[in-house]
Amino acid sequence: MANYMKLASSWKARLPIVLAVLGIVTATSFAQVDITLTSVKGSYPTEVGWQIVNVATNVTYHCLVPGSSTLPSGVIVNVPAGKYEIRAWDSYGDGWNAASITLVYTVGGGSLVNAATYSLSLKSVNTCPGPTAVTNTAQVIASFIVAPPCFSPSISQQPLAQTICGGGTATFSVTSSMTNGTYEWRRNGTTITTTTTSSYTISCTASKHFGHIVAGT
Repeated sequence: MANYMKLASSWKARLPIVLAVLGIVTATSFAQVDITLTSVKGSYPTEVGWQIVNVATNVTYHCLVPGSSTLPSGVIVNVPAGKYEIRAWDSYGDGWNAASITLVYTVGGGSLVNAATYSLSLKSVNTCPGPTAVTNTAQVIASFIVAPPCFSPSISQQPLAQTICGGGTATFSVTSSMTNGTYEWRRNGTTITTTTTSSYTISCTASKHFGHIVAGT
């Protein structure tokens, strides 16, 4: 007879392994952050160009080349925590003519940049995705720091019960709002391992694998 072991999410099942998830908040749970960009197009939007660039990595996270009669607005940009610059270009060379950029945190609406505009008389055009090096320091019209918010990730789906044959493996998983962070898996209060993914696979070969397994974020 096959040696069957029951892997369940409650202690009511025979020979159970119990898996639960704890919402333990850490400051690094949300290293990626959504920010919302809105703009005012001004008198001559076709002349306006910009790049939002991470200062440490020199990676561009949003880019606009002059030429469009409308400017992006209401755009959500996903960025890692860090320091950023808004670099500006004008294809005619007379500034942005009342065009401007505003940036806020998408969640909570905290202000990052308020109506940054460009007034330098310098004809220049950027490329996308970039980054494009500025020729004048006045082209950096704003700098800001994105900090990771600190709130508990939510759990929308607990691990589901499974039945497998002895000698097989079982993979438990959980659905969480956490985008960047670490899950700590424990058996009977003792840490088994840590993972950066929301699943954990266990080989069920002996009774030593029975116990109370907990995942914390």
